[in-house]
Amino acid sequence: MRVRRATETETDKLQVGDTIELLHGFTATCQEVTEHGAIMLIDQYVAERCINEDNTNEEGFEQSDLCGFLLDNLDKWLPNDLLKQLGEFGSVGPIRLPYLSEVVGRLPEWAEEDDKKLWPLMTDKRNRIAFHQDGRWDWCWCMNKVKDSATSFCSVDTGGGASTAGASGPVGVRPAFLIIQ
Repeated sequence: MRVRRATETETDKLQVGDTIELLHGFTATCQEVTEHGAIMLIDQYVAERCINEDNTNEEGFEQSDLCGFLLDNLDKWLPNDLLKQLGEFGSVGPIRLPYLSEVVGRLPEWAEEDDKKLWPLMTDKRNRIAFHQDGRWDWCWCMNKVKDSATSFCSVDTGGGASTAGASGPVGVRPAFLIIQ
């Protein structure tokens, strides 16, 4: 009989596939290890929110209502000792949404380019799908805007494929953060 069994261990170096416990029953899984640290993706949706209440993508995610919400609420999901280990994603800060190509791979022609690569665990579509804590599954926001649109951002649909949604629509929020190793 073939069995895959996870074991718990203490380490200073995260590897792709490692899962850590966060606050309030949330977990995060290492998606990629870079020279800057380990990129972690929260396994559940932390909220169901719009990106911008005024239904615009003009300023991108970095200046969005959702970005402000995530920065203001980091301490609700991440323990204090972990907050001290966070790195920055450039101008975005310590937390961001995944880029569409990190989750689904090849970008559709309507998506804003992002020069990112598919995260190894996302080759399995089951890893692209997440649930709210009440058990509902949802689609989730991505960093990319939709080309030639003043209102839409890219998202991952409930089947793990590329999709779009208007910035003022409530969609699942599954943020990524960087742990410096």
